[in-house]
Amino acid sequence: MVPMWIVGLLAPALTWLALYFDILPKITTLFSFWYLPGPICSYAVGGMIGLLFTFFIFVLSWIIYYPFFKVYDRQCMQKEEEDEKKKDQLAKRKAMRERTEEA
Repeated sequence: MVPMWIVGLLAPALTWLALYFDILPKITTLFSFWYLPGPICSYAVGGMIGLLFTFFIFVLSWIIYYPFFKVYDRQCMQKEEEDEKKKDQLAKRKAMRERTEEA
C-alpha cells in the first residue's frame, strides 16, 4: 500500500512539473483513444518526449515498488518454510501413531 501512495503522488506531480516547465507539450485537444496502450497514446499526444516520459515514469514506479516486493516475497518464503516444517512434523506424528498402533 505504501508504494501505491508514493507512486500515486509522485507520478502526477512529476507530470505536472513536466507540463509546467514545458518539457512535455500541453494537451490542447481531446484525445479519445483511451483503448490504446499508454505508450501509444503518449507518443500520439506528446511525440517522442511523451513516450520517453511514460517510460521514465514506468521505470521510476518499478524502482519504488521493487523493495516492497522483495520484502513481501521474503515474508511469503518464510511462511512457506514454516508451513513445510509444520507439514513435516504432522507427517512424522502420524507415522509414529501408525507404528504404535501396529505394535
